[in-house]
Amino acid sequence: MNRLNSTRELKELIDRIPGGVGIFDVYSDGRIAMIYLNDGYYELIGARREDRTEYEGFSAVNAVPENMREELWEKLKDAVSGNGKFSITLPDQGTAGNQKWMQLNGKMMERTEEKCTFYVTYTDVTDYKENAIELERIHSEIQIATDRIGILYWIYEVDTHRTVITKGKGYGYKTVTENVPECFRGTGDIHPDEEELYFDLFKQMQNGADTCECYARIFNHIINTYQWQHIVFTKFSKDRYVGASVDVTEQKRAEQQYNNEIALRHELLRDSVFSYQVNLTKEIVEEKITKYPEPGGKVAPFPLTKENWNWGINLFVDKYSRDLFDKTFATENLLKAWNEGITTVSIPSYRLRLAIGIRWFTSTVTMMRRPETGDIIAVTYTKEINEPQNNKLAIERAVSEEMEFIALIDTVSNKIRLVVSRKGENCVPPEKETDFDFYKENTISQYVVNDDKKQFEEEYTVQKMKTVLEIEPVFVLTYRCSNGDGKIRRKKLRAFYLDEYKHLIVLARRDITDLYNEEIRQEAVLHNALKDAEAANKAKSSFLSQMSHDIRTPMNAIIGLTDLAQEEKDQNLIKDYLCKINSSGKYLLSLINDILDMSKIESGKFEIYSKVCSALEMFKTIYSIFLPQCNEKKINFVFQMVPDTEWYWAVDSVRMNQIVMNLLSNALKYTESSGEIEFRVTRGDISNGFADTKIIIRDNGCGMSDEFQKHMYEAFTQEKTGYTATGTGTGLGLAIVKNLVELMNGKISVKSKLKKGTEFTLRTFSES
Repeated sequence: MNRLNSTRELKELIDRIPGGVGIFDVYSDGRIAMIYLNDGYYELIGARREDRTEYEGFSAVNAVPENMREELWEKLKDAVSGNGKFSITLPDQGTAGNQKWMQLNGKMMERTEEKCTFYVTYTDVTDYKENAIELERIHSEIQIATDRIGILYWIYEVDTHRTVITKGKGYGYKTVTENVPECFRGTGDIHPDEEELYFDLFKQMQNGADTCECYARIFNHIINTYQWQHIVFTKFSKDRYVGASVDVTEQKRAEQQYNNEIALRHELLRDSVFSYQVNLTKEIVEEKITKYPEPGGKVAPFPLTKENWNWGINLFVDKYSRDLFDKTFATENLLKAWNEGITTVSIPSYRLRLAIGIRWFTSTVTMMRRPETGDIIAVTYTKEINEPQNNKLAIERAVSEEMEFIALIDTVSNKIRLVVSRKGENCVPPEKETDFDFYKENTISQYVVNDDKKQFEEEYTVQKMKTVLEIEPVFVLTYRCSNGDGKIRRKKLRAFYLDEYKHLIVLARRDITDLYNEEIRQEAVLHNALKDAEAANKAKSSFLSQMSHDIRTPMNAIIGLTDLAQEEKDQNLIKDYLCKINSSGKYLLSLINDILDMSKIESGKFEIYSKVCSALEMFKTIYSIFLPQCNEKKINFVFQMVPDTEWYWAVDSVRMNQIVMNLLSNALKYTESSGEIEFRVTRGDISNGFADTKIIIRDNGCGMSDEFQKHMYEAFTQEKTGYTATGTGTGLGLAIVKNLVELMNGKISVKSKLKKGTEFTLRTFSES
């Protein structure tokens, strides 16, 4: 709530209160301004408001006799420095008729660096006894009226332990709260560090205290954070207290920031060869540290006055640096800089004459306001820089490895200066200080690519850097530029404060073209991996859906046929039922075996067990198994083995059978009646005990689409088109075949066209 609205509401409130009430501002320079006097005041003195205009504003003091003005001012000063209250009896000089003596009781409502605001009650004390009761009532009501200026204001009922919020935002709490303060214990609404202080207020009220107060952090549910509150309870009646809280978060933050900065300065000053902590307002050196002996054992005073400042200059500061030193660090110049909003001033380098000789130094003075007094405190930080060349070489080496250039930006003068750069680089700041905006415009016009110029123009400003650095440790800007050779390069600018004084910004640029290209490549890899994972998940989902159907089908058949067999007496029918149950069980077992095999393969636990066996016997057995099935479907099954003589090889016969029978089963499954399936085995020459064996399984069935062939070996994948059979199964067959072939050091290839058929070629290398 702004001051204007708050004052207007207060005026309206106190106008409803009988008796005289006024609001006054008391300034630190001794001026007193009347802000408002209520209607009750004019009724009390028997005058009209328009007849008293000569005492409005800063003329209010004219209503006080000259011989009593000093007493009034002393009372006000005591109130400002004390408990914020004053009381004085003054004659009224503006009434018509008899003069009246008025008792003025004042209480401070608000305090700033410039002024203090008081509310004042006026009581006709000519006959004090008659008005004593009325005075007490008026004073209580004014107390309540003025305390409402806090953000929150409420009533606490001692007997019922209940609070009722009567004014303010409430921070998200209920208007009426029961079981106070126990309802807040351990909830976090009161910060744990101040919970006991807060609870102690209620103990004091239970004991009948007239007033009690504390500072505590209260959780504001509206903005979801803690806020420091100055909480005051004032006794209103026997069982009721008026509570008010004022947000003092900024004050506490300022105090904490000041304490943190002082602590930080002290840490930094441990490495400082000279340092001072000076109260510029009171011209007092509060702390001095020096690690060098001074000529003649004298101590150089801080420049508190022109005389001892000149003494220090003549004694210590080299003639070369004297004017610069005097201009920068004179007390009046430091205070002037503070009044202009500058909190940090520094000299990059200067020379001092010491007992050990002339030394180069750099100094910085940081100024801050001490919250509790308002005094301006200056802290110096001085370091010796006799070996800057090593630092420069170290920076140049680092720049040559990582950075294209490093520059410094002066946030006060808006100047930029090159510190070091890699040879041959274009678009770098000038070595001499130049205007940052001029350098920026030159960069935009000559180097920045058109698509990035608008962003560069908006983001690459000193103000933008400072705004970002208030909340982030580093300001980052990436853009593209061209050096005129037609090649686009990506650049990354990083900006950060040189030190905690926030006077200079370090600007560093590096080329990130290669890093960017690598990130793009990695993103593509991750994108493809994501697509693969999504495809795998989709396939697994499809697999689970298919499996729920494929497993239920044989299970339903087994259960149904079993029920029929139990009730059937015809042995021939029972035998037929058992055959069908056996067939369904074998099919169900094959589904489960496929899933288990794929699980072992994916987990890396699948093992191949090779042993010597007859190739001729193996393949003729497979032929004999599939021939009846082909005949039943009226498919021509051609088997050829070259040579057709007995020969032996060392393979995992179980897995070889599984591979071949899986491929033949697919051929049988997807070939229509009157079609043809070829099964050919050819053994090549034997070399070093190994034989190159080629197995071809060819059909003229429905074939496979080109798209499906791209991921035909992925687990849980089945093609569902108008050219394929409806098909059942796990979608793991080809995935298992592919993995088994590779585990046996073989190769598999396929040729397929829709409506034309499919040909699988399997080549294995096995001991013979």
